[in-house]
Amino acid sequence: MNTYSLNEIEAMGKRAAKGAGKHWGHAEEAGKAVRWLAQRDLPGPELLAACLSEFDHVSYSDLTPSLNEAVWQNTSSHDVLNQQCPLITGPILCDYAEEFKSHSIVDFKSVSHPLLLAPYMAIVAKTIEQTLKLSWSGVHIIISESQCHIDGLPLDLVAARADLVTCQQGAAPNKTPENLNNTPTGRGVPKDVWAQLTTFSYRTYAPATEASRLSGAGAGVSDND
Repeated sequence: MNTYSLNEIEAMGKRAAKGAGKHWGHAEEAGKAVRWLAQRDLPGPELLAACLSEFDHVSYSDLTPSLNEAVWQNTSSHDVLNQQCPLITGPILCDYAEEFKSHSIVDFKSVSHPLLLAPYMAIVAKTIEQTLKLSWSGVHIIISESQCHIDGLPLDLVAARADLVTCQQGAAPNKTPENLNNTPTGRGVPKDVWAQLTTFSYRTYAPATEASRLSGAGAGVSDND
């Protein structure tokens, strides 16, 4: 495991998300989301790598959730993609933040890697100036503009899928949960996870051509005897 700065984690997250086919805007938000999690010592890079692998080469239209008032779900007919990708649902949620005010509870059906929704919920909480409670089986996360508290077992927190994720406005914790407002300057990332993200990021590089090779470092074609 190697330690990377938050800036490095955000930059890698953005490049990897773009390499996996996300629009630049969504890729930038993915990088910020991973940073938000890492800053609270949560496994952002690990969850991002898993999420990108799961939804690799899947079109945006197949991942866009159906917004039915207080229930969001993916109605795609794609075999394994009748679930929501948080890297798509999250930014859309931020766009609809003001409309979110009219619903005290919103349900998200079948969400992959639900913890990745938390950073986007933090943006919504700030926008509507409300405290939000994000919940799925065994997990409750209280998010406000300045604080994040968590109640749940580690394995439930990093679940690969939640059948139902609920977001409730104005909620307060039932007990004093762990406060996750630490601001470390970096976080350790497993080598295999960083390598996986690096592989995705390589897709953003333009393929080498004869012209680019000749104009790059090295002699290329030399007139020297």
